[in-house]
Amino acid sequence: MFGRESEQHRQRADRFRAWCHARSGLALASAFLGFISLPDCVIVVPGIAAIVTGILGLRDLKRRPHLTGARLCYFGIVCGSFSLLFAAVVYSSRYW
Repeated sequence: MFGRESEQHRQRADRFRAWCHARSGLALASAFLGFISLPDCVIVVPGIAAIVTGILGLRDLKRRPHLTGARLCYFGIVCGSFSLLFAAVVYSSRYW
């Protein structure tokens, strides 16, 4: 953990780096923002950002077919949509 880096840690870091480089950056951002938007549903900014980056990520994947990450985009879009739906329920219940 601390100290010298072992060969196993270097191999794990190389696999993670290769995994990240094989995916669209927008897909990774969409999944991250969608995941962040779920526990913090009252703040709608991460949900909107997850949906927008998910849509842009899907467009990016069509333009660059050598990348992957469509499921990450869909995950971000779905989580962002649930977050916005829950925020709408919370905000509308305040005024009823």
